[in-house]
Amino acid sequence: MVEPLTNGTAYCESEDHFKPDECIRSSISETQARDLAKRLYGLTVTSIRQFNGYHDRNFYLTVDQDCSNPHIDEVLPHGYVLKIINTLDSKTPEHLDAQSSLLRHIHAKMPGCCPLPVKNVDGNFSSLETILQGGQNGTGTQHIVRLLCFIPGVVFHQMPQPDYDIYYDAGQFLGRLDIAIKDFSSPAFEARFNCWSMYWVPNLKRCTYAVRDPKRRALAAEVIEEFVAQVIPNYNKLQKGTIHGDFNEQNVLVTPKDGMDNADPTTETKYKHIGIIDFGENANACYVFEIGLSMMYLSTCSRKLDFIEAGGHLLAGYLTHMTLSDLEFDLLRTVVAARYAQSLVLGEYFYSLEKNEYCLSTSSAGWLQLEKLWETPKEKVMEIWSMIIEQRKDQHLTTEQ
Repeated sequence: MVEPLTNGTAYCESEDHFKPDECIRSSISETQARDLAKRLYGLTVTSIRQFNGYHDRNFYLTVDQDCSNPHIDEVLPHGYVLKIINTLDSKTPEHLDAQSSLLRHIHAKMPGCCPLPVKNVDGNFSSLETILQGGQNGTGTQHIVRLLCFIPGVVFHQMPQPDYDIYYDAGQFLGRLDIAIKDFSSPAFEARFNCWSMYWVPNLKRCTYAVRDPKRRALAAEVIEEFVAQVIPNYNKLQKGTIHGDFNEQNVLVTPKDGMDNADPTTETKYKHIGIIDFGENANACYVFEIGLSMMYLSTCSRKLDFIEAGGHLLAGYLTHMTLSDLEFDLLRTVVAARYAQSLVLGEYFYSLEKNEYCLSTSSAGWLQLEKLWETPKEKVMEIWSMIIEQRKDQHLTTEQ
């Protein structure tokens, strides 16, 4: 059930979307994943490695060239990603169907930048499977299984030392992506309100108990209150459309500009942005949420750079293709801070359930950055971002002349 706010906008209060103490990830083994690849996709796995993930299981597969799937014309040398969707999202197959359509839509406009779904032997892009937990004698849970083409590259957080240009480049890519999907809509995206949606931020108070440090717990509560007071009343005034919804440091792909596959971490390697993966949080939502959450996540990788300035360069790149109103720019610091709070609080919450270290991946830099962002006056933050935007505009004009 989606509860309407007083201004007519909705956010999720449904227990169907969030059940405390519920573990929704499959405990599938590598052997079971190999068997699924063979039975569902006609592929013989030659190597398998599990990728990080919050709620889904993601296996990187390389496979033999012999294939019994009539819907695969050519076996990809770079391999595939087998996704075992969590039990909660497996209850909404319409969202995954819409996601597959969106990936094909993006590929037609921006070839090669996102993973394409692969049909199984029955000609479908997904299937609902019963995964036995703990072997043949275990109990079964139902999970949607999908296969995606693997895109080679380096994820953003693996760069030894990013520079401001890669942030600007990533922002430009995100802007182009949002332009490319502006004309795509789906009823499934309209109803997308899970705990990672920024519409869900007001409900974070249900999870703050999991934050072990009392000062950080209080900080998160303060940020949530600010979001409720400043952002929620303006929902109807914010630009909306289909967004990626998870443009983070684990999903953004880059590659060395010199074309080398393996960059030397001791050198000042320059990178360029090449793609984006994981479209599990696609939704119809506010564009200020899209850029705000992206600034938050990628800033956690700023390392030697000033993280507020790094976010400013990402924003400047985004604004070469998209626009923000004065109101949206005024709310942006609060939105960025709220995403820090959302990621950090939910990270600690989900870690408390199954001790998945990936859930704490943003914690080391994230809490310190949120503390600094929140203690820096809003006017100062906006001044920094505005100055970077103007500098990038001047550089762009100079380049064109």
